[in-house]
Amino acid sequence: MAEHVWTVLCERAVTDRESNIISLLQVTEQISLEGDPAIFEKIVKERDATGGIIPVQLQLVTWWIRSDQGKGESLETRLTIVNPSGRVLLEKEVTVDLVENSSRRVSLQFEHFPLTEVGIHWFEIRKTKPQTSKKQQWLIAARIPLDIKFVT
Repeated sequence: MAEHVWTVLCERAVTDRESNIISLLQVTEQISLEGDPAIFEKIVKERDATGGIIPVQLQLVTWWIRSDQGKGESLETRLTIVNPSGRVLLEKEVTVDLVENSSRRVSLQFEHFPLTEVGIHWFEIRKTKPQTSKKQQWLIAARIPLDIKFVT
């Protein structure tokens, strides 16, 4: 089964075409929002905790390698974004193709972020567990925190 090497949340990732070297720009651990948190909390209550959408420029970049360098494989992965209360805000499945290349970086871009509350949100990267039953199981490969807070 393919191995997770790293995951980074940043504003932008740039890959050099000749060398394939990646530069991760503006690595992001926190988003500071301006405004009155009381107004935000009122809006969330009025919308039955659905919150709102904030504009962002984020990329989540992950790097995967083959478990056996001589043997091609592919892997099903899942990104789950979880708010501070444990509610899943987004799930997205991505196939990581390692048939032709022994490693691959996968980048997911976000221009909007669902916001239901402030605090630490988790980007959970999961991979499928080798099947021992009919039900597909997921293993957490990485958890990346993003702290969203208001500044006054």
